Amino acid sequence: TKPAKLYSLDTYGDSINQGYIGLIDGEYTYANPTWQNIVSSRLNMTVNNFGIGGTGYSVYSEGTGNIDDFLTIINKNDKPADYCLIFGGINDYFSSELELGDINSPRGGDTLAGKIKDCLYQAYVKYQGRVLCITPIRWSDISADNKHGYNLIDLSDLIIEICDLLNIKCLN
Repeated sequence: TKPAKLYSLDTYGDSINQGYIGLIDGEYTYANPTWQNIVSSRLNMTVNNFGIGGTGYSVYSEGTGNIDDFLTIINKNDKPADYCLIFGGINDYFSSELELGDINSPRGGDTLAGKIKDCLYQAYVKYQGRVLCITPIRWSDISADNKHGYNLIDLSDLIIEICDLLNIKCLN
């Protein structure tokens, strides 16, 4: 194995992963240091933050223009680290135009389940199985249904189920 200082981690996600902590005095405010900075320092490893506000497993475009989804951002990274962490889904819950789908939805496809499955599968292949996933942060009432009739619990459960299918560790 490599000494700890030689390991690297790519983190992908939305504004929470990017470091956003909320509005303070009407200004968008970001953590300094970010959690990635803390992990990098404490574990003596390189941590690359690919978090971008407004992104998700499906393209999030409400009010932000055409922002790439997680998979597109992962595919644009031509120098992958040793490990990959994907942390997100809250924008999909609030703004995705896709129905939730289920574990049987085909990869890609026209459901959020298909997009999640495709993203996690392709990340698994690119990072040779060294992938960790974190379910969406509990940003609001986790039992409130969105416009498609599912809630954050449903979305988190689906992500966990897909991670289990693909043999990816998942933190909830």
